[in-house]
Amino acid sequence: AEDCQVVNSLRAMAARGRSLRKCERVLQLMYFKQYGTEASGSLIHPHMQICSLPIVSRSLERRLQDHKDFFDLHGCTGVQKLYVDDVTGGNSISVARLVHQTEHFVASVPFAQVPRGRIIVAPKRHCPRFEDSTEDELKDLGRLLRLLLASLYRSKDDPSYNLFWESAPTAHAFADDEEREEVE
Repeated sequence: AEDCQVVNSLRAMAARGRSLRKCERVLQLMYFKQYGTEASGSLIHPHMQICSLPIVSRSLERRLQDHKDFFDLHGCTGVQKLYVDDVTGGNSISVARLVHQTEHFVASVPFAQVPRGRIIVAPKRHCPRFEDSTEDELKDLGRLLRLLLASLYRSKDDPSYNLFWESAPTAHAFADDEEREEVE
């Protein structure tokens, strides 16, 4: 795929996400791409999807609590500290995790033991919801994803993979503005 095809796909997903989140029944959006026969998808061909859920999943609730606890302890978001600042800073151990950096994103491998092959792409600007990414960020992300996936294709002989975008719950998921602001 060309950069413009990837960017157009990201634009379409973001636009659809903005539309879906207006529905009061939609509390969580899950964005993902599946590629290859071993990607555990229901469709054989490569595809990107958005799932809208009428609940906030327990796994997202746990991650949100972990993010809140991290913020309370460190005064910044875990994504900013662990996947942007540490990886692009002067600490040689953390910098060794850097895969690639662009104007708007940092791609790195996680510090903790996780399944092999995981790469985390973190935004440099705090943006709790994927669908709120700017046009420049979507273009930059498209180029970065194309670079990462081309490298994966060449180095691992066209493997199956899954991409997931983590995104905060929609505004309808919160009891009040104070609770929503805590997450954002």
